[in-house]
Amino acid sequence: MRTPWPFHTWGLDLIGTIHPPYDDYIWILTATKYFTKWVKAIPLRKAMGAAISNFIREYIVCKFGIPYKKVTDNGTPFVNKQVSSTLSGYGIKHRRSTPFYPQGNSQAEATNKIILRILSKMVYEYEGGWSVHLLDALWAYRTSPRSATCYSRYSLVTVKPQTFKRGDPVLKVVEHVRRLVSGPSKFAPQWEGMFAVKEVHSSSYYRLIPVKEGMLMDPINGKWLKPYYY
Repeated sequence: MRTPWPFHTWGLDLIGTIHPPYDDYIWILTATKYFTKWVKAIPLRKAMGAAISNFIREYIVCKFGIPYKKVTDNGTPFVNKQVSSTLSGYGIKHRRSTPFYPQGNSQAEATNKIILRILSKMVYEYEGGWSVHLLDALWAYRTSPRSATCYSRYSLVTVKPQTFKRGDPVLKVVEHVRRLVSGPSKFAPQWEGMFAVKEVHSSSYYRLIPVKEGMLMDPINGKWLKPYYY
């Protein structure tokens, strides 16, 4: 799924029930940010609407801001009055994958498989239950470079945008890297340009124009830009 900005869409899903449980935890609640594939996950003892609502408020809204949309399956933990109230209160749209097409939340499902694979290896190699190693599994997932972009999910979320002023010459990250899809080849360039900064907006967003000729381009976050040196 293509998203127009980094925190536009999140996919929520549950892993479980997990046996054997550890410290009475039998579920893992995951949230995957579609733009960068960043993931947050917590262990749960019960998959209830209250827990899902608190997670959305504490780990998504309060840390990353209000997203445009949430994608989930039709399970009771996600489709209930508490979750509906939280989403409507923040003005977040809720898209549900249908029983006939569960792949509608395929990004979350793909994330779950990777997290489980990392977690299984850690439980096998180290002492302690699975919930003890969940944070380490998340760290391993976030810091592993993606073959399509050569960037880790951690760097795509935490790199601070640079500051530019009107008229500055810049390069911008190519489209397939920003969208986290495979490029035309392994040797495809990661940057393109040059461009000139035409407009400077709040929240580190800029509008560029090609130096030679061309029209004003759509807004882009400064994290995807770097100075061009003659």
